[in-house]
Amino acid sequence: MNKVERNVLLICGGESPEHEVSIISGRNVFNCLKDDFNVLVVTISRSGIWYLHASFPHITSCDDEMADKSQICHLIKNNDGVMLHTENKRKYSIDVAFPLVHGASGEDGMLQGTLELYGIKYVGSNIAGSVICMNKILTRKILSYHDIATVPFLEINEENFVGYHEASKMLGVEDMIVKPCSCGSSIGVSAVRSEVEYENAIRNALLYSSDVLVEVMIKGMELECSVLEKIENGKRTLFSSDAGQIIVEDGFYSYEAKYCNQKNVVTAIPASITHKQHEIIAHTAESAFKVLKCRGWARVDFLMDDTNLYVNEINTIPGCTSISMYTKLLESKGMSQKEVFKTLVDVALNDNAELVSSYHSNSVIMCR
Repeated sequence: MNKVERNVLLICGGESPEHEVSIISGRNVFNCLKDDFNVLVVTISRSGIWYLHASFPHITSCDDEMADKSQICHLIKNNDGVMLHTENKRKYSIDVAFPLVHGASGEDGMLQGTLELYGIKYVGSNIAGSVICMNKILTRKILSYHDIATVPFLEINEENFVGYHEASKMLGVEDMIVKPCSCGSSIGVSAVRSEVEYENAIRNALLYSSDVLVEVMIKGMELECSVLEKIENGKRTLFSSDAGQIIVEDGFYSYEAKYCNQKNVVTAIPASITHKQHEIIAHTAESAFKVLKCRGWARVDFLMDDTNLYVNEINTIPGCTSISMYTKLLESKGMSQKEVFKTLVDVALNDNAELVSSYHSNSVIMCR
């Protein structure tokens, strides 16, 4: 494919607490795609303003005060199609978008809805899949309906508060994890072992989401599996990695451990588990991908103790830094980062009514 034939709109930044991570991911994806496509970069500021760049800017955060206002851009749809217009009157056509905005307004279906409203093809899950996977409670209810095991949990909000002792009794444990319902990168997540820790954790989680999960703390292995959609013989097929293990020497896999202080984090690719366990994890990851209506790509996170395997969550826009697990897992199966991201763009470009899905059922998902 000639580079000038296709314009890829790479969108990163955003209004969520995962703003910086998104920009780091965006820079890595840009470097992987720039030789094959004409990549237009849009960084979204924390206030939601879009800025267009001809190349990836040397920034770690998109701040309105520092940005060039002539680079402010917006989408316009007319008889000529969809164009990206800038304040300095420049216009750019778009063949496909690559959303890399994590968290609220980017991974929850809002950005996907905007792109669909303008008729722009894009990488990754559609509105439905994004909404489902961003909501951890809805995700677990759907997975449970399809007999895919998830960690036992309670749903808590300000109107339906459950105290530490009651939660401990209901879940049958004293050690628990508290997390916001709709947030990623372990933001707002706390491990609790006492009433004081529990109450502080609930207050903190409510800063990020109106609903909170309180779940059993699984003492076992943290495992991850990458799922990538390909097109083979006119049909969508899924390609899954082996499982990789996250080993945190001190505490749990928090935001700080992921992005700020990785010296206590060790990854094992592939994980030191049996061949049969790798097969089960890959099969479960693909099953979860299907029933949650994911598309394009996802990273499926698992917890495994001595007797059970649980799906912890699904990330429809995984981190794409040079050290992120999603691409590292696929690299271990022989796919370079460039190949992974190019595959995602090619799948999105070929997304049309004639493309037959070989795995998604037409049945309606229902929750008990």
